[in-house]
Amino acid sequence: MIFLSAQPDDIIFLWQLEIQLLNFREMGIDPAGIHVLLAVNPHSGLRPEYRSLVNRQDLACFFIYPDNRAQRRYPSGVRPHIIKQHFLRHTWLKDTAIFYHDCDIIFRELPDFSQLIPGNTWYVSDTRTYLNADYICQHGPQVLKDMCRIADIPPRTVINANDNTGGAQYVLKNTDYHFWDKVETDSENLYTWLKDNQEDYAASWAVNTGNNINDYTPIQHWCADMWAVMWNGLRSGHPISIHPELDFCWPSDNIARWHQCRIYHNAGILRDQRRKYFCKFVYNITFPYYEQLDYLDQDSCSAMYAAAIRRYTQHARIPLRDTTILIPVRIDSADKLANLYTILQFIDKYFETTVIVSEMDREQIIDPVSLPGNVQYHYLHSDTDPYYRTYHHNTLLQLCETPYGALYDADVILAPNQLAWAAEHLRAGATLVYPYDGTEHYVNRNFSNIFRRQPDFGMLHHYQQCFDTVSSESFGGVCLINMSAFRKLGLENINLVGPGHEHKERYKRFRIAGEKIKRTEGVLFHLYHPGRNKPCFHNEKLMLHNRQEYLKVCNMQPAELFGYIEKMKTAAHRPAALQPV
Repeated sequence: MIFLSAQPDDIIFLWQLEIQLLNFREMGIDPAGIHVLLAVNPHSGLRPEYRSLVNRQDLACFFIYPDNRAQRRYPSGVRPHIIKQHFLRHTWLKDTAIFYHDCDIIFRELPDFSQLIPGNTWYVSDTRTYLNADYICQHGPQVLKDMCRIADIPPRTVINANDNTGGAQYVLKNTDYHFWDKVETDSENLYTWLKDNQEDYAASWAVNTGNNINDYTPIQHWCADMWAVMWNGLRSGHPISIHPELDFCWPSDNIARWHQCRIYHNAGILRDQRRKYFCKFVYNITFPYYEQLDYLDQDSCSAMYAAAIRRYTQHARIPLRDTTILIPVRIDSADKLANLYTILQFIDKYFETTVIVSEMDREQIIDPVSLPGNVQYHYLHSDTDPYYRTYHHNTLLQLCETPYGALYDADVILAPNQLAWAAEHLRAGATLVYPYDGTEHYVNRNFSNIFRRQPDFGMLHHYQQCFDTVSSESFGGVCLINMSAFRKLGLENINLVGPGHEHKERYKRFRIAGEKIKRTEGVLFHLYHPGRNKPCFHNEKLMLHNRQEYLKVCNMQPAELFGYIEKMKTAAHRPAALQPV
């Protein structure tokens, strides 16, 4: 038997697949029997965020298909569209039982499939309350007739199957390309018709029942593909039966239901219920991994899905072996030192990577013995005042031996998946990636102290509205860089002396050079330290000089920029700000 799911490569499905595939591994399912189908844009291909998962062939077999649909009104229509491509490419699947499911399910324990695989009967989960003929007819007598006309099935056939109408999870047999092609056509047509005619159905219902039209609840048109699968199974002559082995529980069900069912289906929760039950739609562009989920009703099945999320976050560190995290630091306060130790602990917890910490100051403050084992420490003596940040960065960048580097301030925190996404963008061809959307939050002293004691990103995310937002278009804090491209651009601009403008200038230089720049979703958090709010410049002369340098670079054409970079590379070059008056 093959476990089959099909979905587009949207972020909301990525984290659900990761949680599901860990659950499947816990259940002992053979990865060779798990087929994960992903629909991609035919022009841009697979989203970079998915690359790490797709490379995990120890978890499942992944198949990539283009979304070439002519009609795209029905989002779920992409599922039969790529399944038919899969069956066309792998014709042997016709003779194999298929457990067809969504990526939003996990198992408490596996159903006894030995009861379900033999014979020609299809087995389905019980979804009568929102799929069967009785449900459809509640929305008006004409609705069932219209739907059956579209799907080319006699209404009597649907009515006769009323007590065994199911979906959500299926054990299917003897399906092929032609079956799924018709499912695609029918689901698109059913969805379009039901959505476009719901006002007419409401008016007809009000006339027939004498009820107020405002009391009418439209039929769930988003279930169109479920009707299409069920009804085309009936048209093909398959007996279809609800089976208790496929019973499932919802997030809002009492936890007792979890122990009665083998399947948890993470659906059915609206946004206004999200403070009590797990709502997957909150995480369309972010991950739930680092959230504090203690607010969920612990007597509901949502608590069991939250436990699965926690197991995933504890299960594996994110591999960043081709990326070195580079942390330049000058310790000017106890908070700054505490921030560094906290961030190194956080990185070590979530990533398999190399970290290089470079301290540049008059004396060494950091104790190398206290650093995690994956950290290389370098001390660079300097009496320079102000802190010559770009020079320090360049000495650190020269130590990077991996294809990619992450310039990472000693006070910033972001969701681990954002850093992983940024690395995927580099692997896909970007040369400068910011692992956040430009929004930077300053965490106050109290919350910073709490985070240092227990580095829980979920706490920062949960209370982010309590923090000041210092920028909605920040370029500082952290960026990931293709080291080869950065070397061609001269690394950091050493004409900028003292902190300030180096982040935006770097961005401008990459942009003028025509490099590919990306941002990911998510925000950046900046932990408290007392030096954070000090003036950025040592004196007015440096402030003016750095501003002029930044504006000069901004106004360069590519040829002029590269000539300027070559001049900076010469051994005799000395920044104007450091030359004697």
